[in-house]
Amino acid sequence: IVKPPPLLTVAERAKLFGGKWDAATLGIAVGKPASASATTGGYDPARAVDGDAANLPSSWQADPYPQWWQVDLGKAVSVNRIHVFPYWGLNRSYQYTVEASADGTAWQRVADLSENAEPATPAGNDFRFQPVAMRFVRVNMLKHSLNAGVHLVEVRVFPAK
Repeated sequence: IVKPPPLLTVAERAKLFGGKWDAATLGIAVGKPASASATTGGYDPARAVDGDAANLPSSWQADPYPQWWQVDLGKAVSVNRIHVFPYWGLNRSYQYTVEASADGTAWQRVADLSENAEPATPAGNDFRFQPVAMRFVRVNMLKHSLNAGVHLVEVRVFPAK
């Protein structure tokens, strides 16, 4: 049995990529505790906040849809941008929503691709909205066009300036 290497920390990534991995680029969710309704194999929820938006092995995966994934920012922060990177390739599309909560109980939808038919791309989906105070960010993966699995390569959360 081959075991995957451990995930790199943000500091380790900064060394590898010449210091370009900072909060302005990656947002404030990197390394924060993540959870999900389910997980497939070793693709645990933390992989969607590991700072790597370019690599399917560095993703959260679950099946069958629908499934949810969420991150705890640790405290309420005013946020006006969330960048979601579903897996891309083979013309696949995902339908999903993004919600925010200050307390983990009451949720507010901040992005809605529940009717999406556009293929996912390496650029992801960059959602910008009026500032919302949130501690938790949840992505509700509703459907995947190719199979029953859902995949989040990265979720980036940016504070309002």
